[in-house]
Amino acid sequence: MSKSSRKKIIAVGCSYTEDVYKFPVWPTLLAETLDMDCVNLGAQGAGNEEMLAKTLDVVLNQKNIGLVVIMWSEWQRMDFQLWPRKWDHWWHVHPMRKAGPGWERYVERSGYVPEFQRNVNEWSPNLLGANTPHHAANRALRTFIYSQKLLKNIPYIFLQGPTPMPFYNVKTLSYIDCSENGPNGEVADFQKNNNSRQQTALALSFSPYLEYIDNNISEKFIGWPIFSELGGYDIDNILDIADPERSEMRISEDDTHPNGLGHKMIAEEIYNAYAKIYT
Repeated sequence: MSKSSRKKIIAVGCSYTEDVYKFPVWPTLLAETLDMDCVNLGAQGAGNEEMLAKTLDVVLNQKNIGLVVIMWSEWQRMDFQLWPRKWDHWWHVHPMRKAGPGWERYVERSGYVPEFQRNVNEWSPNLLGANTPHHAANRALRTFIYSQKLLKNIPYIFLQGPTPMPFYNVKTLSYIDCSENGPNGEVADFQKNNNSRQQTALALSFSPYLEYIDNNISEKFIGWPIFSELGGYDIDNILDIADPERSEMRISEDDTHPNGLGHKMIAEEIYNAYAKIYT
């Protein structure tokens, strides 16, 4: 079969998908197993809005699609398509994540960076109060449905990559360290104090979109309903079960992205789902 006529795997995701490492990432491995060409649209920091936009672009522009795999990102990420001359360039903000030294170095060596981007660490945390677990959960579920509608005539698989919601206290909007005992010597309850994940799972459980996803998408959504509290799982859960110390399937102690072995496990998980759904 000529390369031009081969089916394509379209992989959409964040840094858990992006092909920037010396080892083969899961889209490459999956494409080799299925004997398809690989189009990797993963991008560091990408949120679900960017992934929805890329899915639309795929449907409008790509041919010979054999499979679309969307590995969803953290639900509170926000995406902005700022540069009109570079269509695929997005800027990402997470209200619970500060831009790190890499961004600061970029700002220092760039000739011009708009003030709102220079000062992102000053204003972005203020968005956390509005980007609540209730809002983030329902926006994510709508995005899943939009994408499923776009892909109604194309084979697809969804899965959640990184844990969708960081731990923090929804009242104080801050992470509460529970490593030390409480004022009376009692052991502090981590999830009671950092209840954002519980609140997100609760919002998902009562969402008006839940029934539609259960009936129309769940069979093609690996790990649905995502949260372990509800009987689901994400890719971080899969890797942590196999490697609870995070010493074998993560790049390093400081960089918890999947390493080569982790990507092999992810590719196997997706292939098993593909075989079950489509063969």
